[in-house]
Amino acid sequence: MARELDALCARFDALVAPTLAGVAPPADQPFTTAPWRRAPLQIGAAGNLAGLPAVSVPTGFGARGLPTAIQFVGRAYEENRVLAIARAYQERTAHHLPLPPTCTLESAGSAEGGERA
Repeated sequence: MARELDALCARFDALVAPTLAGVAPPADQPFTTAPWRRAPLQIGAAGNLAGLPAVSVPTGFGARGLPTAIQFVGRAYEENRVLAIARAYQERTAHHLPLPPTCTLESAGSAEGGERA
């Protein structure tokens, strides 16, 4: 599988796909019942199995203010290229700036048990 994915990635700077098939699950939902447990294999999971570098970046918010994201997957040992592509995406969009509608910096810090850095 690693060779096939690397060959596919060789034709492009990076593969781009949704991080999940839908929005992120609520924070209070048990991990074992999260949507990715029922969804078909995500490209990120395939990249993880093959040892390919990947990064996920925010794309906004979906249902009930829950976050959505895309991921960039690259060839083996091309971590810097994948990170540069993700950074270029974020420089051209503002999806990573807003907080969820129900979240503030104060509540995010207190939910983690401390202040945010």
